[in-house]
Amino acid sequence: MNTLAQRIRILQMIPTRSEGSITAPQIREKLNDSGHFGDLNAHTIERDLQKLSEDFEIEHDDETRPYHWYWYGNNVVDIPSMGRDTALAFLLAGDYLKPLLPKAGLSSLRHHFQCAEGTLKDNSTSAAQCDHFQQRCRGFQPCR
Repeated sequence: MNTLAQRIRILQMIPTRSEGSITAPQIREKLNDSGHFGDLNAHTIERDLQKLSEDFEIEHDDETRPYHWYWYGNNVVDIPSMGRDTALAFLLAGDYLKPLLPKAGLSSLRHHFQCAEGTLKDNSTSAAQCDHFQQRCRGFQPCR
């Protein structure tokens, strides 16, 4: 079993605080269902979560057992990092969806929109492409 891959997958499963939380048994079930990590137990995952909380902005609610884990900061881990095309798609989708989505929905996507902006910020070609697409899409109404 690859401990690094297991811990990365665990980090990817943890929701932001606004999206809710997840417990070690829920993570265990998802990892075991995927078949990539053998038969993990909740105690091992809880130990991994405690270790990960030393280096990442994740925490748990002390009042419940099993602990409910969530990201408390803005530095959610995206692995693999967002590519240029994905970033462009997120920015275009964000421009269209922002007036349509409820605030809770926007809050859960905020990290992805910020990642997209950061990915395209230093790439003038991508920024120009985004501007080009935005100009062409003005007035676009999708089928309903």
